[in-house]
Amino acid sequence: FYYNVTSLKYTEPFADGRASVRLNVPVGATDLVPGDEVGLGDVGVKLSYIPYVDRSFGLILSNEVSAPTASEDVLGSGKWTTSPGVVLAAFLGPEIILAPAYVHTFSFAGDGDRGDINIGTFDLYAVYKPRGERWWLTADFTVAHDFENEKTPVSLEVAYGRNLAVLENGAALNGYIRPGVGIGDDRPYDFNIEIGLSLVG
Repeated sequence: FYYNVTSLKYTEPFADGRASVRLNVPVGATDLVPGDEVGLGDVGVKLSYIPYVDRSFGLILSNEVSAPTASEDVLGSGKWTTSPGVVLAAFLGPEIILAPAYVHTFSFAGDGDRGDINIGTFDLYAVYKPRGERWWLTADFTVAHDFENEKTPVSLEVAYGRNLAVLENGAALNGYIRPGVGIGDDRPYDFNIEIGLSLVG
C-alpha cells in the first residue's frame, strides 16, 4: 500500500520571534481502500512559544489542534484532536543541536463511530550544520505508544537540507530530502521519503 501526503504549511511569527502560529493543510492520496482515494486531510493549527532560551539551552512549548476536515474517511481521523508538546533544545556548540521532545495527542470530539485517539510520541532530534556552509544534516528517532490499540511504532529518519537561493528581499529558499525506515513489528511503514521546499523571510 502507499499513502502520499502533500502538506502546505504557513508559519507566522510574533512576540519578537518567541512565538508562532502555523497552519497545516494536508492533501492525501492512498490505495488503502479499493478504488484509491485523493482529497483533503485533517487541517491543523499549531501555536508554539519559547519561554526560555540562552546560549546552551532552549525550552519550546506547543499545542496543535486538528479538525476532522478530511474529504474521505481514510484520509483523516474523524476526530478533533489536541497535541500539547514540549521540546528541550540543547545547543552542543555552534554546529550541533540535540532536541528531545514529547507530544501527546488525544481526541476530544468528533465522529462517535471512529476510534478514540490517545498517542504519546517521544522524538530525539539532532541537527548538524557546519559553520559557514549552506547545508545541514538531521536525524530523527521516534518512539510512539498508541494507548488505545496497545501498539508502539518506531521509526528513524535522516535528512539532508540545503539553502538553494537567497532572494532579493533577503528571503531564503531551502530544500530537503528525508528518507526513513520503520522499525519493529508495529512500524508505521516499511520505508518512506519526504521531499520539501520552504521559503523563509
